[in-house]
Amino acid sequence: MKKTLLVTLDFFPTIGGIATYWERLGMYLPSRQWVVLAPPLEKDAPELSANYAIIRRSFLTRFFFPRWVPLFFHVLTVCRKERVERIIVAQILPIGTVVWFLAKVFHIPYIVSAHGLDIAAPLTNPRKRFLCSRILQSAQWVIVNSRATEGVVRAYGISEKKIRFVYPAPSITPALLSQKKEKTSAIPTTMQGKTIILTVGRLVKRKGHAFVLRALPGILAALPNVVYCIVGDGHYRDELIALARDLNIQDSVFFTGTLSSAAIAQWYDACSVFVMTPEDSAGDIEGFGIVYLEAQSFGKPVIGTRVSGVVEAVLDGATGVLVEQRNTVEIQKEIIHLLIDTEYAKKLGEAGRQRVTEEFQWKHQSEKLEYLLSL
Repeated sequence: MKKTLLVTLDFFPTIGGIATYWERLGMYLPSRQWVVLAPPLEKDAPELSANYAIIRRSFLTRFFFPRWVPLFFHVLTVCRKERVERIIVAQILPIGTVVWFLAKVFHIPYIVSAHGLDIAAPLTNPRKRFLCSRILQSAQWVIVNSRATEGVVRAYGISEKKIRFVYPAPSITPALLSQKKEKTSAIPTTMQGKTIILTVGRLVKRKGHAFVLRALPGILAALPNVVYCIVGDGHYRDELIALARDLNIQDSVFFTGTLSSAAIAQWYDACSVFVMTPEDSAGDIEGFGIVYLEAQSFGKPVIGTRVSGVVEAVLDGATGVLVEQRNTVEIQKEIIHLLIDTEYAKKLGEAGRQRVTEEFQWKHQSEKLEYLLSL
């Protein structure tokens, strides 16, 4: 493997898909050949305990334009000091712009990593689309996390010969149940004996929590012991709380807020069905949907929508069920079906667990990345 520098806006202790993706892949790469350049830690935040170099620098400035000029010099300095042979761009904008200029002047090859929103959003802006197209065309390779993301990259005119797949894998798994730091259960006593429907994710409109809430009155009419638990936080929380109140189902909806990975593992373990029904929008897609794999690793049946990367994370009728986006009637029907037909639900859950075990492990995905970096 050639000495490689990852430049990323999102890294530990940031919570999110890109941060977790690169933290976990880096765990299995040769430590002397892997360097990370990331933004400074917040005050009193702990540094990641890693066997490779993590360099923290301020990427942007507010005092002059373009704002990314400091990043240019930081990347150049690290490349020279660490004798970097290749750069990975974790976010095409603004990092890709910086590295593209560096490649032109100093002939340092680079790879772009694409995840979903980061690569889809610029398509709606002619100037950004042109810039991203140039950055991608000059890259050695483009790493994608799903077929859906590959489709977005292809929209920039990139040949499939330049695209390589490195999938995400679950970080919250049943192993956390025996290693949990919490001295008490994360599940309130009021939930004991309840049938739990679970969603884990950021509380933003596109994730589709509202469609599950609208399906809940019909579910409760058939199965009164059900409670819908929403793990996560975000700016859409107040609207969801108001919607639950308007539907008069507030007593059957529980918002946990932000939780530790160990606490989330307990919720996965306790639920009967996992559901997240995102919708695609212009410039924003569901790149993959790691939470489906997390739920499947616990042997849980999952329900998703037939959009973008979800169709790869959930195999319809094999490891879970897919419904049309924004279809509340279909969501209600499939949740009731899985809660009543427990044998079918168990079959889907076990198939999902087996698929995650065989196909979606960080070590295996890291080996694919290491091979690519050796070329």
